[in-house]
Amino acid sequence: MNIQAIGGAALDALRRARSAEVYGISRRGIFLRLDCGWMVFLTASGWHGPLTINLSRAAHLDGKIYARQRVSVSSGLISFEAGPVLEIEPALVWQAPHRPAVMMAPHQRRQALWEMVRAAEGMRPAASLAALRALAEDAQPVLEGEAYYLYPPLLAIQTWRATPAERHDPSALSAVLGLGKGLTPSGDDIVLGFLLSLHRWGDVLAPGMDYLELNQAVLARANQKTTTLAANLLACAGHGQADERLLAALDGLMSGNLSPWESASRLAEWGNFSGFDALCGMALAAGI
Repeated sequence: MNIQAIGGAALDALRRARSAEVYGISRRGIFLRLDCGWMVFLTASGWHGPLTINLSRAAHLDGKIYARQRVSVSSGLISFEAGPVLEIEPALVWQAPHRPAVMMAPHQRRQALWEMVRAAEGMRPAASLAALRALAEDAQPVLEGEAYYLYPPLLAIQTWRATPAERHDPSALSAVLGLGKGLTPSGDDIVLGFLLSLHRWGDVLAPGMDYLELNQAVLARANQKTTTLAANLLACAGHGQADERLLAALDGLMSGNLSPWESASRLAEWGNFSGFDALCGMALAAGI
């Protein structure tokens, strides 16, 4: 069974791996945990990403894959125990495309941001966006649940972002790592959106900031504070690599090449709330 496309980070990880196990199965695909400490995602979806392995839509894995199943990785093959064998070559190796050449003015980007937030809120309520809106309106007392607990670290990031003298200190970003539940907690998705924005548009959003050094400091702490998958995705974001839906939404925010509603729709398709959490990080990077 051939693989149609594979993210560059996934290919690099598979080249270092010798075995894996099925870590989890969702309606969107299958997570494999490799013995080299990375995770990859098998899916029949057409969306690409750095850790994504895109299978043919005709691929039938139902009933053949189960949790904790052993997998061998060698000679360009991913072989499931008593199951299918996937051939890595001649798959397309996917990397993030170049960013758009066109860029909107700051006031246009701010307007697009809040239109994206409103569109996202109409699709699905996300605690991170509630905290973001409260941050802009200085309305913490009205927050409840996860939004209430996200507000203080988001405020700390906003304050840190606006203070050039403190930008060498990763503490504000590190404090939100691991906050929330699931394979990629909300706090990690927020940091992902922040780091991705700086790597892709840092010369515009934060000229003079040494965001590469910041990436390294945050990632060192991520490996201690959060899940393997979240740490892997943060490492990719630190190199400007992310799911193409996140890239499209970020570029739409910065260049206007995608409408706010279309951008929010792309984000809505990336996890349950992960895309909207990443939008929160993009907003903080943009300096709301």
